[in-house]
Amino acid sequence: MDFFQHPLLKQNALERRLYQETILGTCNNINSLIILPTGLGKTIIALLIAVSRLNKYSNSKIIFCAPTKPLVSQHYHTFKSVLVSDEGLEMLTGSIAPEKRGALFTDAKILFYTPQTLQNDIITGIAKLADVSLIIFDEAHRAVGEYAYNFIADQYVKTANHPLILGMTASPGATREKIDAVLENLFIKNIEIRTEKSPDVINYVQPIEMKWQRIELPLEFREIKQLIESKYKDILKYLKTYNYLDSYDISRVTKQNLLSAQTRIRKALTASSSPTADDYELVANAAMAIRFSYMLELLGTQGLNSLLSYLEKIIKTASGKRSSRVLRELVQSPFFIELKNKVSLLLEKGMDHPKYGALQKYLQNQFKKNKTSRVIVFTQYRVTAQLVTDKLEEIGDLKPIRFVGQQSKPGDKGLGQKRQLEILEQFKEGIYNVLVATSVAEEGLDIAECDLVIFYDVVPSEIRYVQRKGRTGRKRPGEVFILMARGTRDEGYYWAAQRKQREMYRILNDLQELARKKYRRIDSGQTQIEKFVPKKKVDFEIIVDHRESSSSLVKDLVTEGFKIKLAQLPVADYRLGTRVLIERKTCQDFSKSIIDGRLFKEIKELKQNSTHSLLLIEGEDLYTVSTLKPEAIRAACVSIMLDFNIPIIFTKDGKESARFFRTIARREMEKEKGKKVVPTRFEKAPQKTSEIQEFVVAGLPGIDTIRARKLLHKLKTIENVFTAEEEELQDVEGIGKKLAERIRKIIGAKYKP
Repeated sequence: MDFFQHPLLKQNALERRLYQETILGTCNNINSLIILPTGLGKTIIALLIAVSRLNKYSNSKIIFCAPTKPLVSQHYHTFKSVLVSDEGLEMLTGSIAPEKRGALFTDAKILFYTPQTLQNDIITGIAKLADVSLIIFDEAHRAVGEYAYNFIADQYVKTANHPLILGMTASPGATREKIDAVLENLFIKNIEIRTEKSPDVINYVQPIEMKWQRIELPLEFREIKQLIESKYKDILKYLKTYNYLDSYDISRVTKQNLLSAQTRIRKALTASSSPTADDYELVANAAMAIRFSYMLELLGTQGLNSLLSYLEKIIKTASGKRSSRVLRELVQSPFFIELKNKVSLLLEKGMDHPKYGALQKYLQNQFKKNKTSRVIVFTQYRVTAQLVTDKLEEIGDLKPIRFVGQQSKPGDKGLGQKRQLEILEQFKEGIYNVLVATSVAEEGLDIAECDLVIFYDVVPSEIRYVQRKGRTGRKRPGEVFILMARGTRDEGYYWAAQRKQREMYRILNDLQELARKKYRRIDSGQTQIEKFVPKKKVDFEIIVDHRESSSSLVKDLVTEGFKIKLAQLPVADYRLGTRVLIERKTCQDFSKSIIDGRLFKEIKELKQNSTHSLLLIEGEDLYTVSTLKPEAIRAACVSIMLDFNIPIIFTKDGKESARFFRTIARREMEKEKGKKVVPTRFEKAPQKTSEIQEFVVAGLPGIDTIRARKLLHKLKTIENVFTAEEEELQDVEGIGKKLAERIRKIIGAKYKP
């Protein structure tokens, strides 16, 4: 066996592979996208290019970006295990304080970042990209829309002395539009693609046996399906009558068709000078069609428990003050009552989706053949993941564990990064032998070698299909078992994913050939991307609430040349100078804040805390993004302007908003010549005793006005807040262990000027 040799690499640490050397040769001097099946060493290729760049530019830095903290940790440890020295390797995520990240960035040679953290550090000036000779974007297919990769790449090519970009993914997307967006956003000029059948890869690929089982739905399921379809078909006919659908054939109407119809209906409603009852009826029916489509999907692919949970959610929504008449009528209708009763009765009898039985049987056979097996069961929804876990716990040899993302939802707490890593380690050790996972386990994680991957349900995404499949067959032969309920979305989604995968490879092969023809004469002296001329720096600092750091507006403000400081603002999202507070809302958030009652509470606080307040509403779909009637939206706007005397600025996107900020900044700069820098806690002077108390408590680290009120409400006085023990502080909503420790540390610390 032959190995890569380099002064920065440990001896005999990396086996030489022809395809890796070939890719290395073409990607070393030109921005490239590597598309390689999971398990074939994309990270190793990135490492070899990083070593080459450090050899060429000895005073430069390397940045490795990955979407999640576990992935960042994984890449960090891969580099650490192969490089001669781990000195100069740093892992930077949001859990490290910004001040500390600044020092680490300065001293490090190779930095491993989450995208959001790197974006924040670029915005605030912590991360200076001039001396970075390579940025690696793992899971590069994410570089679409407003994802942080796009902003990072844009800033990098504008400021780096010797820029080189490397994108890596197993699947960039199925459409030319999606793939082109990734290539454009990451400034890619060269594509290197390999499949399991590529001549230089085939010897390193482990075989994966593909199996399917079509599940017949029982008669009781088919009866419920017919009940839902009969009502659903009436709604589709209604929408077709008004030419918003081409067909009312349920098998031909997709979710995308329904969403498109809904958008068109809302736009027509907005354009109408005098909307009729029929117009609003269309809006309600479009929303109802989407609900019925989802009911059918849950029944066919997930099961009765999942469907019942959704029906109960509809009932809860209908009981809300702002629910629509059509929704209230639905839950009171004989159809809905019959549907819920049928589902509940079948569950009481112990019936659920036959997939559960098929899954249990297949796993029992798997562990009879191999008691040390490791299995991942993928499912689309968290509720199903829990139900599957509960079912598998009934089988003696199985030790299942649910594996979901970090985000918490009502009644369903997410898994923190630490717990996720613990579960993966326990899965590797055999404490658990079945991982029941949602999409969080699909992307990139170095999960212990897995013998079998089971698709409990099928997703139409070619990216997710490739990623699920790639969890097995990495170091030894693997198996994929797909459960498909006959006559349901499972079948349609499966064939859609297959078709998209074939189309993706066809497009990529065409693009690869075009790229080679176009750029084959480019040498290392010509590979630098033409620098964009950055905007002239504006000597004006805008203080931005940290929750806004990922917004498109902040990125556009950086592009406009503003200095940005992230802080925890007690009110508003942006502070310009000593006078101006701006609350920013997208059209969707504005509508949501009307519905959930947040809007006027926030507007009142905005008014109380500044003499010059503005509300900025961003977007062009104010009247079409929600089911709110346009008159209700206009009424809210009029109230804000007349009752609170707060002007509203309407902009179409972040770029236009940034231009407004520039104009405001010019005025404020003129007024503030010779004045001191703006403190981050400036507010209109508090007058009432309660306001003064809130102001004092809000001076504690991590405490804004809202948390200050909660502390005072619980502990009654400022004195009690300042003398409270950590346990007492943690009893207050929104105060966790770390924050409580930090507060006590500051209160108890000796003053050292």
